[in-house]
Amino acid sequence: MNREQFARAIRTACAYLEEPYVVVFGSQSILASYDGSVLPAEASVSREVGI
Repeated sequence: MNREQFARAIRTACAYLEEPYVVVFGSQSILASYDGSVLPAEASVSREVGI
């Protein structure tokens, strides 16, 4: 999952839960912490995000 897909997953989860914020767990949480250009390719290998 790339940063755009990550952002879409977060927006979808917020809309579904009717909450303005969610907490992201696991390895994909790094996508929210760093610019994608500084992350290794392995950071975008996972196809899921734990919310």
